[in-house]
Amino acid sequence: MLPSLTNTRDARPRFEFYPLNSPQLKSVEVEDFPFVIGRGETVSLQVNSTSVSREHVELTKTPTGFRLRDLNSTNGTCVNGQPITESPLVDGDSVSIADIDLTFVCTSMGRLQRTLTRPLASRKPVATPRGIPEEVAASRGMSEALLYQTTPMEWSHLVHRVTNNLQATAVRIVPPLETWMRNADSKDPAAIASRLETLAWQLAAERVDDRSPGGSLLLSVTQRETFDERLVDAIDMAVDWLGSPRNIGVAVHWEWATGSAEAERLCGKLRDSGFLLAFVDFSGGGGCVDSMVHAPPDYLLFSNMLIRGAASQPRRLQQLEIVQANCDAHNIDTVLPLATSRDDEMACGQIGINLVQRGTSAATPNELSAAALH
Repeated sequence: MLPSLTNTRDARPRFEFYPLNSPQLKSVEVEDFPFVIGRGETVSLQVNSTSVSREHVELTKTPTGFRLRDLNSTNGTCVNGQPITESPLVDGDSVSIADIDLTFVCTSMGRLQRTLTRPLASRKPVATPRGIPEEVAASRGMSEALLYQTTPMEWSHLVHRVTNNLQATAVRIVPPLETWMRNADSKDPAAIASRLETLAWQLAAERVDDRSPGGSLLLSVTQRETFDERLVDAIDMAVDWLGSPRNIGVAVHWEWATGSAEAERLCGKLRDSGFLLAFVDFSGGGGCVDSMVHAPPDYLLFSNMLIRGAASQPRRLQQLEIVQANCDAHNIDTVLPLATSRDDEMACGQIGINLVQRGTSAATPNELSAAALH
């Protein structure tokens, strides 16, 4: 756990962002008003991007809070994905100025940390007005989830189908938040969807002792764009929230992890760093398994499409037997997916597929919890 901070400087408003071509998060305190952000040399926060105007936006403090005003910039300003001329700014808001994304923080880190395990009251869902484009509704939903620091998650266990011995606990963000994040562009690690992923992983690490008596923890990667070098740092941050020592790793779609030499290299780096790998929704054949030989996963979770009907379709069961043999050769544990029928589970067990994913319970609105954002 991070230590509780009580220094009054921690409560000062600040902007957090990733400079262009840098993986390091930068935090800049707001000490004087108006606080001007732009490309010029005399501004309060200088951003080195030709897309940013010399004086792009300014932050002011009013009796009712903070306000952000666009200074007639060339490429405009957005708050939580919405173009603005002037807008109130509150804790957790995402500010986009041209091609740079910043997050506004005005709550002390200590208070955020103290609320990590405090349940939030159930919030009445906000009805989406008719006619709003889907991408706008998604942006609003993600912004609200980040603002209130809430991430609904689903937990499941990887267990032996006969002995029920626990191997690992897997956790993922549930729809519609998962769908919004999956469709979002999160190449920038400061984007809303990326910060939500980090939040969810920290929360899962902090709560896993309550959800699972042992075994490893597998964190689901929601977006293809975030399957990159940032993963190592993100998992390291989640490790800090573990209540007790346990192995930790990521669960990623198998095609994302095997689709390029760069993805293969990243898988190798994750394994070399001591993290587990699980490839999910696998629907390929034995040759696909052989292509993983340079960075094989610890677990291969089959897709429902590949497993469904195995008990009654000899050709499908034969295909699975080939896949299983190849996985055995590379020391890969295979796992049947959620909702596998009893007949299919028994048939797969006869060819050596003995791990199965069992559902526990998804988070309800009353279980949504808050976590410190980094």
